[in-house]
Amino acid sequence: MKESFLTYFKAYGRKIISLTELEKICPAPYSYEEFCDVIQSFVKTGILSDYGAKHGSCREGVLCQKYRINLSRLIRDDREKLQREMIQMQVSHLMDLSYYFKASWIEWKKDKPRLKKIADYLKLYGFPRDEVTEQERSYQIFGDEQVLLQGGMTLLEKLNLREKMRITNCPDPLMVAINPSVLLKDAHRHLIVENKAVYYALLPILPETEFSSLTFGGGWKIIGNLFVLPRQLGLTGQQHFFYYFGNLDLEGIAIWYGLQAKLPVQLAMPFYRELFNMDCSSGKVEQSVNCQALDAFCEAWDELDARRIRRMLLRDHTYYPQECLTKEQLVLCWHKLTVETQRDLFQ
Repeated sequence: MKESFLTYFKAYGRKIISLTELEKICPAPYSYEEFCDVIQSFVKTGILSDYGAKHGSCREGVLCQKYRINLSRLIRDDREKLQREMIQMQVSHLMDLSYYFKASWIEWKKDKPRLKKIADYLKLYGFPRDEVTEQERSYQIFGDEQVLLQGGMTLLEKLNLREKMRITNCPDPLMVAINPSVLLKDAHRHLIVENKAVYYALLPILPETEFSSLTFGGGWKIIGNLFVLPRQLGLTGQQHFFYYFGNLDLEGIAIWYGLQAKLPVQLAMPFYRELFNMDCSSGKVEQSVNCQALDAFCEAWDELDARRIRRMLLRDHTYYPQECLTKEQLVLCWHKLTVETQRDLFQ
């Protein structure tokens, strides 16, 4: 109940408030006796003072008809609580938290969990040097690629961190190789791979495939710039089919899922299936779980393999890096993908 009153007092805009108005603020299901106790506690702590005391309308133990709101006391109490919480949270000296000394206590409490994530990131890495997309920086800070897209940029602005976090909305040109022999066709298939080593391993055989391009995704960057691919190739207005192969780990799955929000990007299944013939690697315990991404990824598999993937990632904390496939395996997988995706061109 107290928090409801304090929030109202800060937004009230006047110094004097009537008992009738205070009664209207009291939230259900509190009794009138509890309401009286709260008002008298505010008087004892100096947040409210008996305005009626000077006008002869207030007796000891009885509520007054009017009260004076002591905003300076409210602000001082909030500042003291805020300073204590900042010390407990061990905020980074790189964060400018002056905004919260003017904002409401409720706003601080609402933002606090994300502020802690930002503080932890800055303590570990300091200000980033490279520009990246909102999704990539969001994943780095919060473990969730959607936070900055869903109001998190406003939080960075409150901290005067928007420019310092080096987030770009202007995508870099894609690192893409083209297959000239198929560019005159009406429909085009494109393979995107997460890591550079796999890109260079597959590059020599691009002309042997029916794919129009091979693109290096570079992790999260691909989410912000894949949409420019048709324009970069001079193939706007034609049909395009995108296939993605990334690390079989939580982050690689989240990157593919982020692409899905922008374009219909399918999984390059022959590559992923081949990973199951290899020994998985351990580690990456710190990666966050995007349940929606994992669910969407598992829908592409039969029930047995889906359970295996969940067990591997969530219980055993193991994963498959792209690089565990040999060049020969990668080449064979791309040929299989060419055959398997042939039907997409005629649907």
